[in-house]
Amino acid sequence: ELIGYLGNDDVLMPRILSRIRDLARLIDFDAAFFNSYTNYVQERRCILHRPATADLSTANLLQLGTIVGLQNIVYRRDLLLKTPFNPANRYSMDYEMLLELSTQGIKTLYVDEVATINHMDGNISHNNPAQTLEAINVAARWARGYTGRLWFENMVEPAVVQRIRGIT
Repeated sequence: ELIGYLGNDDVLMPRILSRIRDLARLIDFDAAFFNSYTNYVQERRCILHRPATADLSTANLLQLGTIVGLQNIVYRRDLLLKTPFNPANRYSMDYEMLLELSTQGIKTLYVDEVATINHMDGNISHNNPAQTLEAINVAARWARGYTGRLWFENMVEPAVVQRIRGIT
């Protein structure tokens, strides 16, 4: 009934699956998302990550970026069957799917608990320019006519942002 994804460098926190099961019995939601720890093994530091917002709206996803990592969200199975990942994305499939879902009025639940630990050193997401470029391209497909701040504005020329918005 519920599906989540866990990378080979992620660790699921003890008892989180039973917590998700209990929540699903009590609360009607299409997707539930959680906090996480990012563990930088070589740097010997660990950071708690909380989503910047509990509102997974299109505007928030364009302004803030992904908001929640793929390993920290569970979806109703039927929702994933209706709105699958875009296989053309290698790094940003979850970001684009969240943008698509944000237009469908899904019911989300933010749970202020840690679901996973992500061991960051050496994985494909750590300091990866290809991932950033792909995420910018995903956001650009959704930003036409959007007038708010875009999460990547300081990374590209102002003319590029205007072109993305469809201003020029």
